Amino acid sequence: MIKRIWVFAKAPSSKERGLFLKRVEWLNLTDVAFFVNSLKDCRFQLSSNNANNIERTAQKLKDINVDTHLVTWIRPIKTYMTNCANKLRPLCENISARSLLFDAEEPWTRNTCGTNCNCGKGGANKATTVLEEHWPFSNWPCELGVSGITFIPNAVKPLVNRCMYTLPQAYSVDKEENIWRPGTTQKAAHKRWRDFW
Repeated sequence: MIKRIWVFAKAPSSKERGLFLKRVEWLNLTDVAFFVNSLKDCRFQLSSNNANNIERTAQKLKDINVDTHLVTWIRPIKTYMTNCANKLRPLCENISARSLLFDAEEPWTRNTCGTNCNCGKGGANKATTVLEEHWPFSNWPCELGVSGITFIPNAVKPLVNRCMYTLPQAYSVDKEENIWRPGTTQKAAHKRWRDFW
């Protein structure tokens, strides 16, 4: 039984907000997750414009009984994580966010971003070390979650252990490999991620 239906989105501007809300209602969504930053950001950034759009849209979503989540890329860098926590704690509180979801992909698992920002090498060892030494998301005002690809890199596991839920990216795409076919991907994700709880 499907209990919740999510959509991931960029927060709409004031001009786009009305149409966005109509679509949310038409689709009978229960949850909307807004991205707060970019995969390519070497430093954590949250523009005031994006924060304002999130806050205003979250209030409208609350009026139609839809929960708001925030989604952030995460990196195994102390300053990045500290800035992320400092900027997102008040936003989570202001919008009564249902959760903050960490998207743990290459910036976390490999400490890379596809740009020349001198990230250095990372991987599982660096991610684990940073988590042991520094976790600025204690006593968070909402639930914490982790999203990741169907196959679970070792760098993701210690992050999952600090959060309350997981959301595997069990989507299907038009590729020849069997793992991407509808039904196959979802079964693989369930099998691999279910052991966390």
